[in-house]
Order: sequence, then C-alpha cells, then structure tokens
Amino acid sequence: MSSNIPLVSHSQPSCSKDATKLSIGSDESSMEEEEPDVFDDNYIPTPSKQPWQMRIQLKNTALASDRFGVSDRATAAIASSVLQDLGLATIEDDSLIIDKNKVRREKNSFRSNLQDMIKKEPNVIQGLYFDGRRDNTLKIDEVNQKCFRRTAKEEHYSIIQEPGSIYVGHVSLTTRTSKDIASAILDYLKESNFSLDELDVIGCDGTVTNTGWKTGVIRTIEEDIKRPLQWGVCLLHLNELPFRHLFQILDGETTGPKSFIGPIGSQLKNCEKLPVVKFQSIYCELPDIDRKILSKDQQYLRDISSAIKSGTCTVDLAIREPGPISHSRLLTTANRVLRLYISVESPSEEHHILVGFILKSYMPVWFKIKESKYLTDGPKHVFDLIKSSRFLPENLIKVIDPVIERNAFFAHPENLLLSMIVDERAHIRELGLRRIIKARAVSSKKNLIRTFKPPKLNFQAKEYYEIIDWTTTAIYPPPLLQRVSDEEMWAKISTANTATEWNFHKFPCHTQAVERCVKLVTEASSKLVGEKNRDGFIRTTLLSRASMPSFSSKRDFKVPNM
Repeated sequence: MSSNIPLVSHSQPSCSKDATKLSIGSDESSMEEEEPDVFDDNYIPTPSKQPWQMRIQLKNTALASDRFGVSDRATAAIASSVLQDLGLATIEDDSLIIDKNKVRREKNSFRSNLQDMIKKEPNVIQGLYFDGRRDNTLKIDEVNQKCFRRTAKEEHYSIIQEPGSIYVGHVSLTTRTSKDIASAILDYLKESNFSLDELDVIGCDGTVTNTGWKTGVIRTIEEDIKRPLQWGVCLLHLNELPFRHLFQILDGETTGPKSFIGPIGSQLKNCEKLPVVKFQSIYCELPDIDRKILSKDQQYLRDISSAIKSGTCTVDLAIREPGPISHSRLLTTANRVLRLYISVESPSEEHHILVGFILKSYMPVWFKIKESKYLTDGPKHVFDLIKSSRFLPENLIKVIDPVIERNAFFAHPENLLLSMIVDERAHIRELGLRRIIKARAVSSKKNLIRTFKPPKLNFQAKEYYEIIDWTTTAIYPPPLLQRVSDEEMWAKISTANTATEWNFHKFPCHTQAVERCVKLVTEASSKLVGEKNRDGFIRTTLLSRASMPSFSSKRDFKVPNM
C-alpha cells in the first residue's frame, strides 16, 4: 500500500490508495446531528420525480457532512442555501438544488470507494492494537413489510495498526469470550486481505479477557499464528489501577457507573461550582510537556496540579469543567478530587492522602507515559510508578503493591530486555544483548510458545532493570527481535554501538489511539445501520480530519484535489 495519512499533516484528501490508511491521531468530537443518519445496507432511495437530474458529484460536501455529524436533510438545506446566496440557484433555474437523497447517495458512494480500495492489494500489519466497548447500536427491524428503527446493545471491537495509529476496522460480537473476540479479529483481518506474517507486537488494555495466560485474546492469537508476540499492555490503565484501589479503600466502594457514597466521592459531582478557599500548597514535580499533545482533561490535570503546588488558583481555572464523572475514566475523577481540595477549608486525612498520591505519583507518571510513549520506555514507567508511590503509609502500600504486580506486564523480561538494549549506558546495553543471546539458546530447544505472566517484582529496586530477580525469573528473548540475528547482536556488543543505531519501529506502550477509534465507532453506532456503513462513516471522518485538522478561520480550509 502507498503512504499513510497522518492526522497532523495538511495533505489534501483524495479518493485514492493514499486514503485507505487512516490515522487515529485526533481527539476531535463531531457535532450532534438533528436526526440519526439511518442508512441500511439494503436501502434503495426513491427515484426522483423531477424532469432533470443533478449530475454534479458532491464528494466534498459528503465528506464534510460526515466529519461534522450533520444530517442529510440539514446538509442538503445548507448547501442549497449557499447556492442560492451565490446566485447559482434561482426561481428561474433551480436545477442545482440539492435534496437529502442526493447527499445520502454521495455519502454512500464515497464510503464504498474507500472500503473497496482496502481489498485491492494485501496489507502487511506489524503491530495490532485493539479495544472494545458495548454500544447503543441503531438497528432496523422489518415487520409486515414495514421498517421500524430501534436501539440495542452490541459489542464492538476496534482495530488499528501500529506504528502510525492507522485505522483497520471494527467487528461486531454477540458474546465477549476471549475465543470469540480473537476469532472475530483474525477473521476480519483475513477477509480484509491483511497479512500477519510480519506481526510482531500486540496491544490492548489489561483486562483478564485480553491478557489471561491460558485463554486470553492475546494468547489465543499467538496460538493461531503459532509464535509469540511482543505484549504492549496499556500503561495508562496500569497507572489508574493503584489510584482506583486507593480511592476505594479511603472512601468506599462505588454505587453505580457515575456515583459514589463516600464523604469525598459524594462531593465530586458539583465540586467545580464550589468557591475556592485558602488552601495549603503541596509540592509536586510538574512535567515540561507540550500542551498541544494533551486533551482538554489532561490539560486540566496539569493546570490544577500547578495551582495546588503554587497555593493559588486563578478565576479562569476555578470555573473550568474538570470533566465528567465516570468510573471508566479515572483521569476526570482525579481532576475532581484536586478541584474539591481547593474548595475545602479542612480536608480530611483521607482526602490529603488521595491528593498527595495524585500529585506525586498518578499525575507525573501519566505525563511521562504520554511524553515517552514507546515500548522501550515501558519498564521505566513501571519503575517510576513503584518509586513514586513509596511515600504512602505501610498499610496503603500493602494495598497497591499487589495491584501493580498483577498488572506489571512491562516488567516481563521480554520488555525489560528490549529497554536495556537501547539504554544510554553501554554496559547496560551489553548486559541486555548477552541475556537475549543466552535466552535464545535456551528457548530454541523448547520450541514452544512461552506462557506470559507478570513476574514477581522487587519493590526495593534502585534501577528499572532490577525490578525483577533475574536468577529466579524465566527469561525469554523479545519477539520484536526475532528477525535480528545473533551475529548482528554480537556485532553490537563488539562495536559498542549506541542506542540510537537500533532501528526499532515506534510501537506505543499505551492504547489511547485505539480509544479514539472506539469513540468514533460509538458515534457511528448511533447514526448508521450495519457494520459496513459504520466503517465507511469512520473512514470518511478520518480522511476529512487528516486533510483539515481544524477549521477555525479561512486559512484553515484546504481546497481538496478530488
């Protein structure tokens, strides 16, 4: 396939091979529609009764309509009004007037063209990242030759390829068993002409369904392709788990998807409306990170942390929205815990502990993961999480340490060795290379897919490569290096080559790109009927965002070459 379409570029959208690879690099949310864009797979528009037909193609109009979530009827009305204002549509000549069926046909045509291009030639996938969600999905039931619209829950799994965060597709499931998920993903890739011969890395969140060492999704895929893969289990999810358990211990269990019963949690709902009081500053290390790569909620976390460190809060920050309450998004919960702190004159001891943990562990580790986002950085982030949480009382350390250990997939020797051979220190690189060569000699005799389990951790480690006991832990070579020969590794040792001379692909250690894709699938599920139409909507939306990341002024608009 030809070149990809990164969302940060300003290339022109084109219905060509370039448009078949669409990057999930933007977190833009589209506007609400007036009405759902219901489009059944078997829909046949009513023939026009007009004596003339509008033959002009409206690809750009269809693309913008999908991108901004405007209904067919509204798109037709707006486009026709513009033609009227320009004097191209008049009472004497209304042949250019657009109706909703024209917009619908153009959307369908453009979506189909994008989808057809994917199947023309094989695609090689090196990194497979996936995530799922149960969506409210639009469906059409036919009863007595009449169609009735309804909404039902349906499981959708989104798939992207790395490096590049390129949208591959999504699959619908009736059950959530690991075997069914793995089968659905593999079947989709084969049907879409994707080759798994060079697949080296697989990424997802840390749920047991995905990471179970016996029957998890990753394990099932490894058994299907008959070789091990490099595991890239999301570190942002790992970073949230200690905070989640700490919150439950200090404030009590949750009572619903958006509700708390504890003294702290019960005040979070409207905390942004509380007046700011004189509060005690708490020292923390603020990351020097580019705000442009942060979402609105992430920017709020950094700003509220800075305010607590300084002991003052601006008026603008006090009235900003910290983000919605959701147990699946601990970032916004952390925002609200910090916002509540600056509005309470005498915070409880439990509140102080939570605020301290957010500022000294959760927040800095989050931003380190965002800034240093590749697989080779993963073990260092696990080490940072351990080191930054040691200030807690012993009784709370005993709560979070088992949580970290159960989910420390990046502390596995395969990931540790990958990080060691790109270390800045020559003796650490050499140590990592020698261990890989030795592990290869041992594993080649077994000829089996290893069992992947998070190892026992050394919580007193002074360096990231010491967080496991190498003498008691089974060591396996990193699957990402399976195409690198022993001779090449010995050459690296003898010449003491620097870390920058390794040509690793840039695979991420978190799954935020997949989560953005999941968000798009959820949006499409409420508007379109059928997996094919949802997929087409997602592709056109990504194509439009790739060509024009934002549209705030005339200079932002890019006239496409269609």
